[in-house]
Amino acid sequence: MAVAITILAVIVALTVVGILVTPTLGNEITTTFTNLPTQLEAASQQVVVTQNIANRWLAEHGAPIQLDLVPGPALDSVAQQLMGSSANSMGAVNGVTGAAGRLGMMLLL
Repeated sequence: MAVAITILAVIVALTVVGILVTPTLGNEITTTFTNLPTQLEAASQQVVVTQNIANRWLAEHGAPIQLDLVPGPALDSVAQQLMGSSANSMGAVNGVTGAAGRLGMMLLL
């Protein structure tokens, strides 16, 4: 009997934690997808700045090479793909978390 009560208590605790964490997790995922284009643009600018510093250093030291790391269509295409799939992935995440919440409520009742 004690084992059954312990198992039931663990299930209830996990369900309550899942119900409490779901809205926060959804907000974090939404924020991440919303800020993704800005973060990719910042990464592109950082690559350009780093390239300029490296090329300047190489030129000062007489190296016959120059770096050409300018981010181009690769980062842009990744951003487009992620933003295009963000609605699908958010729908999937919302569906999974909603199902988990409903399961938790059913177990609680």
